[in-house]
Parts: sequence; C-alpha cells; structure tokens
Amino acid sequence: AALSARAVERLAAAAGLGDRAAAIARRTGGHPFFVAEVLRSLAAGQESVPDSLQSAVLGRVERAGPGVDRLLRAAAVLSAEVDPSVVAALIGIAEDEAAARCEDALAARLITVSGRAYEFVNDLVREVLYSSTPAPTRVAWHRRAADLAGQNYEAMARHADAAGETARAARAWLLAAEAAFARFAASDAEAFAARATASAEGAGDVEVLGRARLVRGRALEVREAYADALVDLEGAAGLARDAGDQRLEMMALRELAGDVTVALGLGASSCLPHLDRGLLLARALGDRRTEASLLARRAVVMSNSLQLDQAVAAGTDAVAAGRSSGDPIALVAALDGLKTALSFVGEVAASRVVIDELEPQLRRQGDLFRLQWCVFESAFTHVADADWPRAEERIQAALEVNRRSGYLAYGTWFEAHVGWLLRLQGHHDAAVAAGRRALAAPVGTGHPWWRSTACLLLAGSLAEVGAQDEAADLLAEGLAAAQQDGSPAYVLGCQALLADVTGDAEVLAAADSMLRAVRAPAGRVWMLGAESYLAVARAWLAAGDPGRSTEVLAPVLAAARSLGWRPVLAQALMESAVVAHSVGDPAARQLAAEAWALAHGAGMPRVAARAAELAGA
Repeated sequence: AALSARAVERLAAAAGLGDRAAAIARRTGGHPFFVAEVLRSLAAGQESVPDSLQSAVLGRVERAGPGVDRLLRAAAVLSAEVDPSVVAALIGIAEDEAAARCEDALAARLITVSGRAYEFVNDLVREVLYSSTPAPTRVAWHRRAADLAGQNYEAMARHADAAGETARAARAWLLAAEAAFARFAASDAEAFAARATASAEGAGDVEVLGRARLVRGRALEVREAYADALVDLEGAAGLARDAGDQRLEMMALRELAGDVTVALGLGASSCLPHLDRGLLLARALGDRRTEASLLARRAVVMSNSLQLDQAVAAGTDAVAAGRSSGDPIALVAALDGLKTALSFVGEVAASRVVIDELEPQLRRQGDLFRLQWCVFESAFTHVADADWPRAEERIQAALEVNRRSGYLAYGTWFEAHVGWLLRLQGHHDAAVAAGRRALAAPVGTGHPWWRSTACLLLAGSLAEVGAQDEAADLLAEGLAAAQQDGSPAYVLGCQALLADVTGDAEVLAAADSMLRAVRAPAGRVWMLGAESYLAVARAWLAAGDPGRSTEVLAPVLAAARSLGWRPVLAQALMESAVVAHSVGDPAARQLAAEAWALAHGAGMPRVAARAAELAGA
C-alpha cells in the first residue's frame, strides 16, 4: 500500500529532507520502496534516479508483456497522461493494440486509470522510461508529437523545444501566447511570450521576436507592469522597423498609443505621434482594418484631451473605415471609439444606436476588454433619463465583465462611478462608502486616469456632506495624479471642484482657462464633465463674479435641454437660480421651480430641496 503524505513527511523529516517531502511524495506516489530509495539517494547528495530504482522500474516494464515497453516509452515522451489513441498515432500502431498494451501496463501497476485516460502511477516511472530511451528515438518521437499537436500550441512548442527545433518552437510559443491572450489568460500569455522571445532570439527570427515582445507587452499591461510593458512595446516597434515589417510596426504603434503610455505619465498627447505614424502606414498599405483601430484610439485620446469635435470626427471616420474593411473585428474597434466620443458629449440617442450595434457583436466575438467599457458607457444613456436602477445595473454588469476579463485595474473606475450614482440620488453615506472602496482598491489606483477619477468622485460626495477639508486633500491628490499625464479631462475635473471647495483664486483661474479650451461640436458641451462646469460656476459666484458664472452655465443648460439630460438640466437650473437670486433677478423663482420639478421627478432630493428653498424665497 502507498504511504500517506503524512508518513512521507515524517520519513523525509527524519532524513533531514522535510522541506522536500511534498515533492518526494509526488515523485514516488508514496510507493514505500521508491520513497526509501529516493530519500537514501538525496541524503547522499544524488538528484538523479538511483540505479536500484531504475532497475526495479525497467524490470517491471519488461515483465508487463510484449510491446508495453515501447508504448510506455512513447507515452513518457508525450506527458504524464497516457492516452491510448494519441500514443497509437505516435508509434504507428492500431488503437486497439495500444489499448491492449495499456491494460497490460495497468495490470503491472505501471499506470493507473485517470478519468477517460491513464496516467503513470508516479513521476519516477515516467522519469526512468524517458531517460533510458535512446536520445535519437526521443527526438524522433518529440518531432512526431509536435506534428500531432494540432492547435495545442503549448504542446507543439514543448515537443519542438525537446527536438531541438528552435525556430519551430519559437513560432509555436508565440501562437500559444497569442491564444492565451485572446482567452484573457494574461499570466499564461506572458509566460509563453517569454519562451517565444528566448527561442526566437536563439533562432534569429526577428518577426517572431517582434510579435512575441508585442504580446508580452500587452500581457504586462494587464497586471499594471507598465514600465516593463513599455520596454517590450518599444522593442517590438524597433524590431519591426529594422525588419521593414510595416504591419507589425502598426500593431506596436497602436499599443504604444494605448494605456501604457498614459499610465506612465508620458501624457495622452504623446500617443498622437504613434497614431499619426500608424495611420500613415495603414493608408499607404490600404489596411482599413488597422486604420479603423488607430482612428478609434484617436477618438479616445481626443475625448480625454477635451478636443471633442475632433474626437467625434475621428470616431466617425473610424466607423467608415471599419465598415469599408468588411472585417467585423475592425468595425467593433471603430464603434468602440465612436461610442466613447459620443458619450463624452452626451449624445444619448446616437450613443444608443452605436451601443445597440456594438454590444451584441462584442459578445459574439468574446471581446471582454471592449465589452466592459461598452456595458459601462451604456449606463450614461440611463443616467440621462434619471433611470438610476438601470444605470446602476449596467455598471454592476460592467464590473462583472471586468472580473472575467482580467483587466482588474479598470474596476477602480467602475466602482468610483457607483459612488457617483449614489450621490446623485442623495444616498451620501453609501456614496462615500463606495468611493472609499474604489480608492482603496489593490489595483488600478496607480493609473493617473483611474486614481484621479476615484479621488474626484469621492471628493464630490464628501463636499456634499460638509467634509470640505478631506475633499480638498483628496482633490489635491487627484490633481497631482492627473498632472502626471496631463490629460485635460482629469486635470480640469479636479481643478474645478478644488476651486469650488477651497475658493483658491489661482486654481479657479487655471480651471476656467481649461474650461474655455474645451472644444465641442456646435451646441454641445463636455456632458460627462457637467459637474466641472457647475463647480466653476459656483466658484465664480463665490468670487463675486455672477456674470462669468452665468456664462459658464449657459451652454450646459442649452445642451442638457437639447439632449434630454434630466439630472444635468436640474442641477444647472438650480445653480442658475442661485446666481439669479444673488443679483436679485426675479427669474430666480421660475428657474428654481423648474429645477425642483425636474429634480423631484428624477429622484434627486438634495437638488430638489435646495431648489424648493429658492423657489419659496
């Protein structure tokens, strides 16, 4: 009978090898003779299989019956699992014959049943059979096993490595890495890409090396190893240029224009040269698919730079390129970019059309990376309607997709917006709690966009409950994070509320200057940043300039009314009523009454209460 793990542990400890007990148990399967011999060998400083064990195993194999030796040696080359059909294909015998030999090996206690296959009784049996098989035979079988691997690229790579076929192994490791990344197994992708990189360097295969560094860079980004990711992405771009591989260069440029650059504080504007170069190559090659992806990224960059007219134009051009390419993946990338631009300006009707087309395609393609953002941004169409349950349901659904995608850093952004929704509904304690959870998240808060947003939205909740000092501290922290990257959407958001909370004239002047620099399509504003307009307007009123306050509020009022953003309209009307009241304008009561009706119907009790107070003043 096999020894228990506890028994092996005691014997190993007695031999001074307690730290290796688990490995010994696994290697021997608890076989008493095997355990004793391995312990004796290791105590003597020998890591190889003792001669006594090798003789015992080979003797048992020889007694198992004709043909068992060859079958088990071939199986040892394959893996710990012994699948009769696979071994039959490897050594060129009928499946029935392989199954019969497996039954002989089972009777000899060399293998055991494991589900729908067999496996070696322990690692030692396989080790002995593998090491005692002549090297030329092992190589031939490894080469044949690589041929039989099909789309199991990891197995193909391991066998190619063992056969000494370095170039083939490099390509197989690369395919394994790309397949792992596609199924959102980023840690596997990183490990396989590292193997591909090493093999490609050995084989001198520049194309595979560049692609391997590209996929490893993308995998490193997932776990927020941004500096290492940038090294790989820049390396991939350099290899592509050296090899004259323009398609690989375009792929690397697209990634260099992504979140790695932003996360390292190099500035969203530093993405633009990569996008420009990529677009130049894509158009020269007539590659509409890559052009669509690059234009979509430009739409995102310009959105966060608050050049919203350019963002919408880039997103529109991306969709045109995606449709003309005839490639559903390109179209999805394009729609994703346009969706972001439309969300920023609050184009609810157009956003719904895009999202209704985009979300089903993302689900069909299994694109969890984009799906989480599509589901999240679909919440804004419900926010505009003040449909809070539906909006929160969509953000929670985005969080669920996020957990499956592996891009956990984005969860900080989604959680912060849960707090924002709760605040808009007047649930301030819950809003503060949600905001604190977002800011305390173990991942994501190292990215300037995610951290500054988490600080901003929590500070907004704290300011409404009178915790002005804590809000100011958070906003200063958020502003510092935003300034690492310098993207206007995040810098302005923190500056605007900081000016409102502290009354700092210098901060107000900076926020006002940035607000004036926002470029939006005619009749539109940065709707997702409506609270920045409101905060700047309040700050100007507090600074004694109701005229400028009115100027800031006017375009928000017009856009919110035109687009049907009920919560923003209610807030903007209430702030306008405050300004009017401060200068004795009789329109204050009418504005307040309209604000009350909207806020009351939208389930915004804080705004409704303040508006009611003004309406009755």
